[in-house]
Amino acid sequence: MLNSRFFPLLVFVLALFAACKKDDNPASGGGSPTNSFTVNGAGYNNRTFIVPASLNVPQFPLPSPAIGTYVPQDSATVCYQLVAVVSFDSIRTGCLLGFLGNRTGTYQSASRAAGFELYVEGRKFLGGYDGQTLYSGTSATINVTRYDPVGGRIQGAYSGTLREEVNGALTNTTITLTGNFDVLHISNPGGGNRSLSLGQTTQAE
Repeated sequence: MLNSRFFPLLVFVLALFAACKKDDNPASGGGSPTNSFTVNGAGYNNRTFIVPASLNVPQFPLPSPAIGTYVPQDSATVCYQLVAVVSFDSIRTGCLLGFLGNRTGTYQSASRAAGFELYVEGRKFLGGYDGQTLYSGTSATINVTRYDPVGGRIQGAYSGTLREEVNGALTNTTITLTGNFDVLHISNPGGGNRSLSLGQTTQAE
């Protein structure tokens, strides 16, 4: 059992959202195909999810559902595209992508530099490299075309093959993922290593 390093706890993610002042005009980039992902397989046929322009969680309003931050402890950038969040500690639909670095370029799981954590209507899928584990039978490619300083944008496209996680273990159910991201680059206010898995620990097979 290993904890993911790329993807911080959702509670920490919301803390990052809270760190964005309302007068910063975050310009989420949501509500358009530039912030969307499409899945095929596991019962889905070319299903596209578009990140909304705004998203509210009970007792925790979010100024933007599309953010990215650099985690220096892991030398990784993590981007979040949230489509549906049930509560402040539960994602229903959303794509989390992580890559080792903080600049433009192409990152691949084959070189242990890219990974995904995908939630589709309550189901969880993992693919690529999560900072500690390279998931067999999966792949991840992230092409970063823009990487602005904090306050600007992180943009690009991605694709990969992921496996479904059920009860903390990977299954042989696979899904293909393609998408585009255009997220607000925010500073990382965390003082320590916050990179923990969003869900249950997962055994790589």
